[in-house]
Amino acid sequence: MRVLGFIYSLVFNLNLISTAILILIIMLKNCKIECDNLVVEREINVEDLKIHYKETSGTSTLPLVLLHGYSFSSQTWHTLGTLDLLEKNKIHAYAIDMPGFGKSTGKRISLSQPDTLVKFMSTLFEALNIDDLMLLGPSMGGGYAIIYTISNPSKVKGLVLVAPAGLDKPFISQHLDKLTMPVLIFWGDKDYVFKIDLGYTLEKELPNAKLVVCKGAKHPCYLDVPELFHQELIRFIKQILS
Repeated sequence: MRVLGFIYSLVFNLNLISTAILILIIMLKNCKIECDNLVVEREINVEDLKIHYKETSGTSTLPLVLLHGYSFSSQTWHTLGTLDLLEKNKIHAYAIDMPGFGKSTGKRISLSQPDTLVKFMSTLFEALNIDDLMLLGPSMGGGYAIIYTISNPSKVKGLVLVAPAGLDKPFISQHLDKLTMPVLIFWGDKDYVFKIDLGYTLEKELPNAKLVVCKGAKHPCYLDVPELFHQELIRFIKQILS
């Protein structure tokens, strides 16, 4: 009986050990997933505003700053998988919630306020210790990106525009000649907000631009064709960094 009891006790303890090992394996797997996901959320004070942003841990010599459209936020780039892809390719990136959008406080800045916009973005980049950079912006964010780049052409080494807004604004239309850096433009051929003809015209006006036509895509074309968008984006960034 003692031997039988010992065997039962041994089997019971082995089951406990097996269960403990299984739990440990699951915990380690979860830990690996969390450790592999190195996109972090942060907040910084800029001009008395709380500005929310997401940041990858990449080590690229130039960071990529991602802005967003009017109906979106930095979360869009996380949901789409863009930030994870940038992280995978070791590209240091910041996805910003502009004032009044997402989790950032403050009043929204209009494309008709170029001085206010440039002052804010310059102060933000200084606070983040960003000097030279690559800049990406869709729609409203594209207008923001163009305005900042016109005012700081030597700092922006590469510009990515997705059907940018504000091309009819005097500050933009009269200073497009300052955009001499490499520019990658995305435009959906089913964009009914800004017709694709604007994309062809913009490509012709810029000396170092490439237009990617997104077949069947609407205004936020990067949402309709994420694989094409990501493929072209990563290729462009690697060319800038090489």
